[in-house]
Parts: sequence; structure tokens; C-alpha cells
Amino acid sequence: MRLKINITPEEDFAWSEINQNLLIGLVWKTIQGTGYEVLHDQKGFKFFTFSELFPFGDFHRDEPKSIIISSPDSRFVEKIAEKIGDGYAARLGAHPVTLSAEKVFKIRPRSTWEAGSPVVVRLDNGRYWREDRNTLGEFIRHVEENAIAKYRAYTGDQTFGIEVPLFERYEFIKGVVHSFRKGNGQRVMVMGSKWRFSLPRNWKKYKEFYSFLLDCGIGEKNAMGYGFVNPVMGGEKR
Repeated sequence: MRLKINITPEEDFAWSEINQNLLIGLVWKTIQGTGYEVLHDQKGFKFFTFSELFPFGDFHRDEPKSIIISSPDSRFVEKIAEKIGDGYAARLGAHPVTLSAEKVFKIRPRSTWEAGSPVVVRLDNGRYWREDRNTLGEFIRHVEENAIAKYRAYTGDQTFGIEVPLFERYEFIKGVVHSFRKGNGQRVMVMGSKWRFSLPRNWKKYKEFYSFLLDCGIGEKNAMGYGFVNPVMGGEKR
């Protein structure tokens, strides 16, 4: 399930003033008071993610931008929509904004996906994967293991598995580095990558699993806005 949120600035400011940490803070602000705020301190998977802000460009008063929150838990999405309603005052960094819930909707998997936010994976040595053919196999293994582990944790089915590769094809688009400073002054650097994925030919056999991933995200740090994916128009519907 997905929720499109419109973010309308009350003043002009530059795109460069916004970083991933500020988006994380804004999203968690929408979660407070919904009953799901306990997720913040919960260890392990949180089963939601969110997109990048769009469209790209500087902020102008009364010209909204948008963000999409997605989760396999429809109640989670609906609670946020109820809280925001038609107008909810918030701040994006130092700037006042008004949030409004545009629509709650469901999308169906297609045979091709594209990363709508960077996919983050840490390798066995603890380092983030960066474009490197020598470690691509390890990157793919971690993406697949993470996807299975998330689905098992969400459904409680510890025997679940798939008999095909998670994705038949990985098309690298670009690397992305997010560097920002938290409120406590701590410097954070997250390295990710953008991809286009092709699902295996018999993916429909696992349609519930792929629907879950489409809403939950792939890779690590989903609740920080990483691993958000979209089906590509023109790809086959289920």
C-alpha cells in the first residue's frame, strides 16, 4: 500500500538545503501519534520505506512537491493518511511546510522495476557496496538474502524460499552518496546505487512475495528512505 503526500512550502528555499536526514525526520513526524511510533526504537526490520522528493528543483512558496510512503501494512499507511488529512503543519529543516494526503493506493508488480531511491547494501566486510564488478556477486547475494529474511520476519513463515534468482537481470544506473550531519553533530555517510531490475520469467508463482517487496523496499535501511522501488510502465502486469 502506498500514500502520496504533498509537501507545500510556505516560503522559498533552495533544494541544496535539504538532505536525507531532514526527510527522515519529516517522515517520522508523520508517524508520531499513529500507534506506530514504537517502530523508531524497534530493532530489526520496520517494513516501510519512502521515495525521494519529487519533482527535483528549488522550493517555491505554494508550489507542492511530493513523497510516497509505502508499506505492506495497509493500516500503517492509512493511519498516516488519517493523521495528515488535508492539512498538517510541519517543518522541513528550518522551513515551514504544509502536508496533505493526496491519495492511498495500491500498485501491482510488473516484470521490470526501477529503484526510486538508492539501494543500500553492506558487504561481509561491513563496507557499503560501491560500483565494483569484483563484488557484484556479493551485492546480489545480500539483496536476495535480505529480501527473504524480511518476508520471513513479516509473515512468520521461516521455511519460505524461492527456486529462482530474485532478479533475472541487474542493470546498474549510477552510484549515489548521501553525506549529512545529524542534530547531535555526528557525520553520516551512506553509499547506495540506482538500478533497473528484471524479474524472473516465472515470478508470478511468488506474486505475494514480490508484492511485499514492492511495498517494503529492497536492500537495507528501508525506513531511512532507501531501497524504494517502482514498477516500470510497459513491464508485464501480474
